[in-house]
Amino acid sequence: MLEKVFQKGQIWTIPNIMSLFRLILIPFIIVYYFTGHYTVAIVLIAISALSDVLDGPIARHFNMISDLGKILDPLADKLTEGALLVCLAFRYKLMIVLFLVMALKEFFMVKLGLEAISQGTVISAQWFGKVYTVLIYATVLALLIFKGIPHHVGNIMIGVCIAVALFTLIKYIGYYGKVIRKENEKLPQ
Repeated sequence: MLEKVFQKGQIWTIPNIMSLFRLILIPFIIVYYFTGHYTVAIVLIAISALSDVLDGPIARHFNMISDLGKILDPLADKLTEGALLVCLAFRYKLMIVLFLVMALKEFFMVKLGLEAISQGTVISAQWFGKVYTVLIYATVLALLIFKGIPHHVGNIMIGVCIAVALFTLIKYIGYYGKVIRKENEKLPQ
């Protein structure tokens, strides 16, 4: 299966390079955030988010969809999201709960994703995962840009993210379960 994921023509595609770029941005975002350069951190987050929004349409339009991209894109998303949640957890303690829910969700996604890969299927992000990602980015950017947001409003925004994360977890468990069952039915008995 790994030979399929790392085929020569599938590695250096524009969408994959965009995902790698997002991974490279993470330490810079963290450093700028913790050194008080919020504007630079916000610009880097916005660039990362824009890259995330564009890589899928580029992959589809130019026929650059690859199994490696199906792995790199969500990896870049999750590592960026995790870093942002940790940064904001110093201001909003409820962000720790969101981080833990996200970690639980990602644990199941990796576990089920590896099972699907072992059966020859790489699953790309679904609409509910994309909604979750957009919501996280929007919430983080709002909390960074508008520092005057009342703390309780910030907590409500984070609470909505927690609810959507739980919904996404349930939807993905069901989706992966269906895909894995379907692959198991194809296997000779």
